[in-house]
Amino acid sequence: KEVRYQILAYHEEYAPALQDLPGIPASGDSSEYELKMNDGFRLHGRVLVKGDETPIETARIIVRKSNSMSVFMNASSSEPGEFDLVQETDSGGYFEIRNAPVGNIEIVVQADGYAEIRTTDMLDKVASPELVKERDFHLGAGGAIAGRVELEDGTPVPEARIVAVRTENNQVSTITGSADAEGQFQLAGLMKDETYFIR
Repeated sequence: KEVRYQILAYHEEYAPALQDLPGIPASGDSSEYELKMNDGFRLHGRVLVKGDETPIETARIIVRKSNSMSVFMNASSSEPGEFDLVQETDSGGYFEIRNAPVGNIEIVVQADGYAEIRTTDMLDKVASPELVKERDFHLGAGGAIAGRVELEDGTPVPEARIVAVRTENNQVSTITGSADAEGQFQLAGLMKDETYFIR
């Protein structure tokens, strides 16, 4: 199987630096690499209620290095990692994240009672030499669904992971949950009157 290594350097005043490694040296050998850190992007905007533009206070925005496939396949986490950038909106729904990494990023937007948005963006120095990008996000008010996970013979499947996925214009909204000991589950925060795929 193919094994890939990367090293990353993080500092709160700079964008993360990443280096692909061709391989790990044999025991007793060593290699030196230079990780060059630069100023990152200032990503700012608002989080609003879909339909009426009401600002959402204390919505959480998570930004991390990523790629579109990991988002679509729901391979990344809804919880912030150690080196992810995290910010909450103010009373006007405004947020600002400094030193966002250059290149492909994943953005997760969450708020209680609303469907989560998970999407990607490209922060390109050539297209935006001033290193500033504005994005607004519109969250739909959440509905709820419930059900049961079972085998073909009716035996419940305990602790199965449930994911509801909705895709619109490269914005992937996901809600995740788990079945209980009897295979029962409930997912809240889905956009009302919209179509989801359950997997």
